Amino acid sequence: MNNEPFASWTWTVHDDFQGTVSAYVKTVRHMSSRSVKLLKSCGKIRVNGERAHMGSLLQGKDRLKIHYPFIAPPAHFKPCALAVEILFEDDHLIAVNKSSGVKTLPGQGERGVSLAEQVIYYFQQTKQNGGVHPVSRLDQFTSGIVIFAKHRFAHDQLHKRLQEEVGKRYVAIVDGKLRAEEQTIQQPIARKEGSIIERTVSSGGDPAMTHYRKVWTGHDRTLLDIKLYTGRTHQIRVHMASIGFPITGDTLYGNASSHIARQALHCKSNTFTHPITNDRLHIEAPLPVDMLNMIPENYS
Repeated sequence: MNNEPFASWTWTVHDDFQGTVSAYVKTVRHMSSRSVKLLKSCGKIRVNGERAHMGSLLQGKDRLKIHYPFIAPPAHFKPCALAVEILFEDDHLIAVNKSSGVKTLPGQGERGVSLAEQVIYYFQQTKQNGGVHPVSRLDQFTSGIVIFAKHRFAHDQLHKRLQEEVGKRYVAIVDGKLRAEEQTIQQPIARKEGSIIERTVSSGGDPAMTHYRKVWTGHDRTLLDIKLYTGRTHQIRVHMASIGFPITGDTLYGNASSHIARQALHCKSNTFTHPITNDRLHIEAPLPVDMLNMIPENYS
């Protein structure tokens, strides 16, 4: 991986463009003002192999090479010497399989206990530069895919694309025997009055849409494949509880379980367009043992 202080890539200017580098990155590549400022102050630009700047003129078929700076993680992030399971990595992104019980980012006053800090330690061990900009997050006791961008531009671009593309899928086990083979739940979600953590279905909340498909039914539980169309806090947990089938083991919206010590929810796959290369990526995370133990082997 990259041990330089920059992430680098090249764009070929399309035939009908004429203008400055600044105009190109803003209007064609949709670089935010913050990213433009960082590129201008700390990055490097080359056009057809020659040094250039934001005011340099471009025309069709020019090769614009961007050297975009990495930003060091915040000083209060401390490397955590625990191995991470890497599902995908290149010079711009890293996707890892988060274990249940691990926070994506450290909480206030916490040091060396989060997934981001595990990734920082991995960067140190592999002698590479890179920031930890979370593009996707999971609740502490939900397992599965978390994506970090290594630089700000990749973060901004992928965050925007993930809002437009519906590619994230979850596996959940819920209490009870669901009759419907599949269902789309469209109920707005808001913070519950009097709580800073709990959410609830509320007419005054933000629009939220969840689709589930039944995969297997046991005598007291149902295995679901779930697609998210929006990304509200606790969305799956709130929506499933709202129809009377809470996630097994979810003590906030349902009940504790003797079968699993956390909510039985796992982000199993994510399909999206790479923010730099435009390649279609499909990332998968295997189901963890605690959930595998709750379902028949042929459904794992």
